[in-house]
This record gives sequence, C-alpha cells and structure tokens, in this order.
Amino acid sequence: MGGILPGKVVLISGVGPGLGAAAAEICLRDGARVVLGARTKERLDALARDLDPSGERAVVVDFDVRNPQGRQRFVDTAIERFGRVDALIQIAARQGLTGPFLETDAEDYRESYEGNLVAPLQLVRAVALAMQRNGGGSIVLIGSQSARLKAGDTIVYGASKGALVPAMRYLVPELGPSGIRVNIIEPDWTWTPRVEEILRESAAQKGITLDEARNEVVGTWPLRAMPENRDVADLAAFLASDRSRMITGQLIRVNAGHFID
Repeated sequence: MGGILPGKVVLISGVGPGLGAAAAEICLRDGARVVLGARTKERLDALARDLDPSGERAVVVDFDVRNPQGRQRFVDTAIERFGRVDALIQIAARQGLTGPFLETDAEDYRESYEGNLVAPLQLVRAVALAMQRNGGGSIVLIGSQSARLKAGDTIVYGASKGALVPAMRYLVPELGPSGIRVNIIEPDWTWTPRVEEILRESAAQKGITLDEARNEVVGTWPLRAMPENRDVADLAAFLASDRSRMITGQLIRVNAGHFID
C-alpha cells in the first residue's frame, strides 16, 4: 500500500466538513487506518462511506472531547478495531466565543479553555497511555494563529489555543522517552466555505468582487494565496508519519508566509 502512513492507525478528533474531512481523506490516501471522531454521527457515517466504501479502514466514534467516557471510548475503539494507536490529529475545538475583552466574562474563558486546552490534553493523555503500549507514536495538535496575531474580537479563543504551546513544551520531555512525539500546527486564514462566506459579505458591503476581497487579505502575504484545508492536512499526515520521526516540540505555521518569527 502506497503513501507515507502504510498500516498506521490514526485517530482524528473534531472531524467536520473542513480540516477534519481533509485529514481523513489524506490519511486514508496515504495508507492509514483511521478512527474518525466528532459529535455528529450522521455526518461521520456519511464521510466514512464516501472515503472508505468497504468499511475496512475507517471507523467512526461519535463523542464530545469534553466527555471523559467519550474520550476513552474513542481510544478503546481504535484498539478494539485495529489493535493499536499510532497517531492522533487533535482538531476538536470550542469556537464561536467572540467579543472584546471588556465584554467577556469569566464563564467565556472557562468554556473556551475547557474546550481548547483541558479536554484536548485529557484526550492526549488517554492516547499517550495507549501509545506507550505499542512503543510510541505521534500527536499533532491544531492550534491557531489567532494566538499570535489579533483576528477580530477573538481574545478568548486566541488565548485558549495559545495555551497549547507551553503545554506542548512540557509534554515533549515527558513523553519523548516513550517514543511519543508532540507537535503543533498553527494555520492562518484557511479557504473554507465559512471564510468564503465572510469575504463574500465583505465584498458585497464594499461593492467589490470576491477575488478583490480575498486579495485584500492575502495581497501582502509572500505567497499571495490563502492556504486550503489540504495544505494543513498534508502537514498533519507528514507529522503523523515515520518520515518526521526526529521532529518533536515544534510549532509549524501554515500561513503562506503571512507571519514570520
């Protein structure tokens, strides 16, 4: 079987129609067996049927990453079906909590940190314990460049996603001796139906075309283009594979050069 993930068992949490679906497609293309996790079973079932009609290499688990029993069921299903866990691509996140600092309250932060830091790290813990039994693996966390650059009124989201970075720095030396690697991908604006919708609304308000509205965003970026979900998913698959076996503790941005440090 071709590709960079032959026979690997890859768990993907937070599988929606965007990055999660792209990651599932690319991991299957590259030879992996995948466990797809999200809250909406019907959507997961439809995606699995589309990507793996035989049902031999894709299994779905409907769960909420904030639920301890659901997290464990996600991991246990991988072991029961495929016998091991080789990689986790952790996409699940709590989005939608926006507003300027003076209009946000403590509950907003609690909810965002629970969904974007606490629950994902507890999933990582369950996965890492399973990985220890088969000699290691790779954990890929999806962060957000809103942790580095202001992107509207997203202080709650940006702060909670940014907290993954110091967490990773603690995980790397603890899990490394077990052969477990941990890396973070930080995407920038990514061309998705939602971003297209936002730019169409902006274009209509300004009386310009969609292409002109998009160029207002990416016109100063070095590559003059906006990343797509497949660009992020390709990197996630690489980090999940043995081709990145000496890469751990890294934060890698997929941003067309928009932000460099």
